[in-house]
Amino acid sequence: MATTRSAKATRVVEAGLDILRDEGDRALTMRGVANRLGMSLSNVQYYFPDKDSLLCEMVAHYMKACGDEFDRLTDRIEAKSLRERRRALLMAMLAHGHEMTEMCRIFREVWAISGRSERVADTLRAYYARFTKLLTGSLLAPGTDSDIHRRLALLLLPYVEGYSIVGDAVGQDQTEAVELLLQLMEGLDEA
Repeated sequence: MATTRSAKATRVVEAGLDILRDEGDRALTMRGVANRLGMSLSNVQYYFPDKDSLLCEMVAHYMKACGDEFDRLTDRIEAKSLRERRRALLMAMLAHGHEMTEMCRIFREVWAISGRSERVADTLRAYYARFTKLLTGSLLAPGTDSDIHRRLALLLLPYVEGYSIVGDAVGQDQTEAVELLLQLMEGLDEA
């Protein structure tokens, strides 16, 4: 995966993400991306020789944007205590479960693709490794034992991801969910 790319290659990646968001994985083809951009298929293939290459770059591009947004979110939180910081961050993260955001649509499609492409699955795993560090680093006190970071990630990351899919269906109030998660984290603090 390239860390820098040309403006045209970025346009190809963004067009692929638009198709993925608007029409889903089944509609995402190299020819479809080329048509959306008014480019030839060979021009798209110049930047991305095959669909997996394009998919991996799309995932990396999108996941970087999500990670950057998470960084901005944590920077904006002005809390007087660790508990207030945790509450604000968890409320923001669980809010995605109550609205069908662009992030949720794209994540669902990426997860579907990762079941068929090991290269995409590897890219997704790399994102979640980074996100786990960001998440636990933002929710735990500085100097917290690394085993506590691991234990928090073990429970919290799947919960937050799953909440975006089933949060409304289980009938659990978002505020109640956040309070339960806060209790869990406070239990880890005392461990």
